[in-house]
Amino acid sequence: SAPTRTGLRLEQLVGDEIVLVVPPDHPFAGRVTVPVEELDGQPLLLREEGSGTRRSVEQALAAAGLSLPAGAPAFTLGSTQAVLQAVTQGLGLGFASARAAAQIESDGHLACVRLAGVDLTRCLYLAVLPERVGDPLIARFVNFARSRVASQP
Repeated sequence: SAPTRTGLRLEQLVGDEIVLVVPPDHPFAGRVTVPVEELDGQPLLLREEGSGTRRSVEQALAAAGLSLPAGAPAFTLGSTQAVLQAVTQGLGLGFASARAAAQIESDGHLACVRLAGVDLTRCLYLAVLPERVGDPLIARFVNFARSRVASQP
């Protein structure tokens, strides 16, 4: 659902999906989906408390009546790129935007897997101050952002 914040106008930019990212030689790499229960005992690399990715994962799991395995996370990292790099180095499994992981996956340095029975789709938004909505520079930026995300996988 759209974030709520008074005083801002939210422009939906693009749909996104959070996926489980795993090293290419991990047993999960050849699979389309993995049940959450199979994450038990796996070293999980998660974003910090309060990050949108982590919040989305925790909320989606809760909605499916599930939770992260006990002991998760093995590591807490401060950015999506840090999670992706740690996975490519074989430090564990992580959650990341499919859009953010696409290039690294196509290069063969990691694999993306979906969690079975868990909806991890979300929308990404651009926040604009209401008094700036009619500003031509802001309109150009919003159009630029939309065209950029539309041209990416």
